[in-house]
Amino acid sequence: FIKKYCGMISSEMMIEAMDKLAKWRKLFWSEADFQFSLAQVLYDMLKVKGVNAQIFLERPIPSKAEDTKGKRRNRYIDILIKNGDTIYPIELKYATKKDVVEEDYGERILTTTQGAYDTHRFGYLYDITRLESIRKDLSNSVDLKFGRGFAILLTNDSNYYDKPENEDYKNTIDGNFRIHQDNVINPEIKWNIDESNPHWTNRYPYNEQLTLSNRPLFQWRDYKNNGATKYPVKYLINIV
Repeated sequence: FIKKYCGMISSEMMIEAMDKLAKWRKLFWSEADFQFSLAQVLYDMLKVKGVNAQIFLERPIPSKAEDTKGKRRNRYIDILIKNGDTIYPIELKYATKKDVVEEDYGERILTTTQGAYDTHRFGYLYDITRLESIRKDLSNSVDLKFGRGFAILLTNDSNYYDKPENEDYKNTIDGNFRIHQDNVINPEIKWNIDESNPHWTNRYPYNEQLTLSNRPLFQWRDYKNNGATKYPVKYLINIV
């Protein structure tokens, strides 16, 4: 493992983990179900590869930034791998359409159509900015080192990964937040709204302009569950 990954949790390892997960779980009841299941797979992989790392769920990492009341916010990480003094934070999003799937172990998974594409797209890009802020905060830390961060979105809803046929999507409220295959977005992202009028995006955290360190590459991968679901399941992974 050390020769192959040079002591780092790599993108190749995360893809391998998603492939292993797909053989075990076709879909999930919830984002928390996805989170716990992926953490189990990662734990087993690290153990087999001889990496003595710890895995935490919802692990808080304090922010150097302060809110309007002068308090520092804790950033809770979905999955955090800690290898020595180096951390590898993983943020997850799970968005679904209605489907019914029979798992090999006898469980019948029922998913719903969640919709809310604008907030889910925002949430995924927001996760990337959170990972970038953690990397920045830890750049001069003596206690923890930032190894690599991963943002992952898993979905069976093509509204996320397929490009809309009509180019008018660019003028929708969340036109700047689109994450379909090969889309290119600006590093500074805002909603397409008239800021002089009250809108639901005026509340935290949606009222924050997202600023990315670079333009993320959106390359969706097949979730290899042997076509067991009604709709193709794919996932997006971005590395920080």
